[in-house]
Amino acid sequence: AAAPISKPRFRFRPRREYGLLLLWLLIMVDISRNIPPEFYAENVWRVLRDQAHLGVLAVGMTMVILTGGIDLSVGSIVAFAGVALGEAWKAT
Repeated sequence: AAAPISKPRFRFRPRREYGLLLLWLLIMVDISRNIPPEFYAENVWRVLRDQAHLGVLAVGMTMVILTGGIDLSVGSIVAFAGVALGEAWKAT
């Protein structure tokens, strides 16, 4: 008879699994301490407004990845849609 297959034990390693998140948070806290609050709020809204199209593309790509439908054509379709949007925007 074949030997039973043992499941690997789950080991929680906070430094390994949350290290980058913690580093990012520390950097954001450090940056936010050196920026005046009025400039920071205005800047956040400006970035959100100016980069909204990238957020929409990112959400769409996330859905494709989560459903397992990722292949090479998805990236080229997203790139084509971005170029077409840019050209349409420039024409107006």
